[in-house]
Amino acid sequence: MGPWFEKYNRYSNFDLDANRARPELRLAKDGGIADRSTLRPDYANFAPRIGFAYRMDNRTVIRSGYGIYYGGVDHIGDRYLHASAPFFYQSGFNTDSITPTVLLRDGFPAGATSSGVSNLQTISQDRTNRTPYSQQWNFTVQRELGANLALELGYAGTKGNRLLQRFDSNAPDPGPGNINARRPVTTLAVPGLSYVIPSLADTFRREFSGNSNYNAIQIKVEKRMSQGLSLAASYVFSKTISDSRGGADAVGTAPNAVQDFKNLRAEKSLADEHFPQRFVMSSNYDLPWGRGRALGASMPKWADALIGQWAVGGILTFNSGRLVNIGVQGDPPNVGTAAPARPNMVPGQQPNLSSDSRSLARWFNTDAFVRQPAFTFGNAGRNLVTAPGLRNLDLALYKVFRVDEERYFQLRGEFFNASNTPAFGAPAGQLGLAAFGLINSAADARIVQLAAKFYF
Repeated sequence: MGPWFEKYNRYSNFDLDANRARPELRLAKDGGIADRSTLRPDYANFAPRIGFAYRMDNRTVIRSGYGIYYGGVDHIGDRYLHASAPFFYQSGFNTDSITPTVLLRDGFPAGATSSGVSNLQTISQDRTNRTPYSQQWNFTVQRELGANLALELGYAGTKGNRLLQRFDSNAPDPGPGNINARRPVTTLAVPGLSYVIPSLADTFRREFSGNSNYNAIQIKVEKRMSQGLSLAASYVFSKTISDSRGGADAVGTAPNAVQDFKNLRAEKSLADEHFPQRFVMSSNYDLPWGRGRALGASMPKWADALIGQWAVGGILTFNSGRLVNIGVQGDPPNVGTAAPARPNMVPGQQPNLSSDSRSLARWFNTDAFVRQPAFTFGNAGRNLVTAPGLRNLDLALYKVFRVDEERYFQLRGEFFNASNTPAFGAPAGQLGLAAFGLINSAADARIVQLAAKFYF
């Protein structure tokens, strides 16, 4: 298959855009970009920007802006399309761990090569290849509160358009019987092969139809370095909604793919990236005693070596918990695991528990979910449960030993999670498992790190 392999540049695309009832396998060929990549280039990307700044008085400034920003080339699907039939096949064989399934001296077993392939996964990308983009706008007021101290109040918004959406576009309707036999497309004719592949599995579909929106109130206080102290603190109160899974699953918990590609409206929910509240404060303080400082400026060198030239810094973080998508064990609708099912919601039940009634053994209301009847999709939405939030303090302690004005040693003690506050993981979110609702993991406990540096 070498010359043919090179001629078509190893790209193929299961084209659903022309005729979803009878999709075609498109192979790359010589010609323009659309021929060589199987994807049409998008040249209609217009990205205007506008902004202004107005100084109301010597201490107050108003700023605002709007712009359209396009995504990079990451959305191009070549890394998927070159791993598709007929240029790429992957076969799996099971063994009982005692009797070998494959012996090298016997060559490839039956069904391992293209001549006997079945249950083949295909890959499809939206051939219009529209570039994802976002509209972004903001309005801020900055006010000087005093020497080296400023306050900023702002609003920021973002609307995402044409975002990447991934789903199994060859999933059958819920029902009994063999899944692959019930799929909309069951056979595939490959140009250049004398036979038709008799059975197809899921189609990994990538198209640009997702949407998102983000709105946030932002508060920031900043103190520039003066008298040995610098400080910055920020607080964000926000809401993020989307109808598609975040990139690389963002920070939500899997499975979080599309349940029913014929009902994408049901995917609209709080986004994987939704963190409604976040507070971060960072500071660094050169303690005021020691040679050349406010206290003990003329102390002897031996005293300065003991109690002078100390500094402390830290980062304090409070963050809302990430979202947990609730799934259901098995495949109740019988449509294939590429479209993970969600359960039904129990009327009148709320998924999240109050802070005084939840525990690590039962973090959310497990009674709010029930397995749906066989051969049906569940009515639960995405990302209904909130995992524990984050409370973390990182500290650093520094001590300087000066040789002269340009050379000195620095000893550093760094304390990650200095308060040793547990950072618990997400609860198990799959209905049907014994651990459903249970939190059994946590991030690292306190970590202490010591270091020495010489500056010259």
